Parts: sequence; structure tokens; C-alpha cells
Amino acid sequence: MGTLETEAKEERLEALIHQLEQYPEALGDYRQWLKDQGIDPTGFRPMGSAEGTMSVFAKRLKNGRSWVEKGASAMMTAMVALMDKLPLKTLMGRVEKWTEPKEERPPKYFVEKVESTIGEATRNNIMYLKQRANIPVYRALKDLKGF
Repeated sequence: MGTLETEAKEERLEALIHQLEQYPEALGDYRQWLKDQGIDPTGFRPMGSAEGTMSVFAKRLKNGRSWVEKGASAMMTAMVALMDKLPLKTLMGRVEKWTEPKEERPPKYFVEKVESTIGEATRNNIMYLKQRANIPVYRALKDLKGF
């Protein structure tokens, strides 16, 4: 080896290589294993892609949130349907065909109207901001105005 910064990292890499050599079947394509088990893996993603998808799930579902099992399952089903463009039954009906999101911006006059009225619409809605004006959080939020 000799390519890693520390001896400890070199030893960990050697241990990993030794472990992989003991279980070469772990490096194979899981879809072939599924075929051998009589399961049709058509449309299944390769392992690297599957791991990337799991990262997307983790990022979008976790982020400090807690889910009941039914809600997490429903959200994952919707995310899979969206990613793979599969049909999805919702309370509002059935989505048969997914379209690519368009980057449409609202009309300029609409943005200007929202910007000019948002202060009045949200005034006194955040109790934290009703406190003294010299506390750090108040100043930080005030500095973020218009960000």
C-alpha cells in the first residue's frame, strides 16, 4: 500500500481487503442473486445507485424529523414513485404520468407585491421577535431580512 497518511489507516485498509477476500460474493451484483432466487430484478438499480438513493431518502426524511411508521412508509412510496416515474394513488386522485418540473418564475409584479406586503401579513406572528430589540437572535434575524 503505502498511499495513506498514517499507519493506522494502512492497517484498517489491509483489514478491509482481507475481509473482502473472505467474502467475494459480497462484491457481486445483487440483481444476479435475485434472479437466482426466482425474483425478476427488471428496473432495479445497481448497488451504487441504490446506495445513492438511500442517501437521498436519509437526507429528505431524517433532517431532525421523527416519523410514525405509516407516514414514513407513505413518504418513501411517494419518493420512489417520483424518482422512478411510477404511477401513484393519492387522496386527490391517481398520478399516472410524471412531468419534469419547469423552472417557472412568478410574474415580477407578483413578487413585488409579496415583498411589499409580507411584513404586514406576518407582523406579530413570531412571538420571539416581540422581545427586546437588542438581543442577538433579534439582531441576526433583522440582518437576514431580504436575504
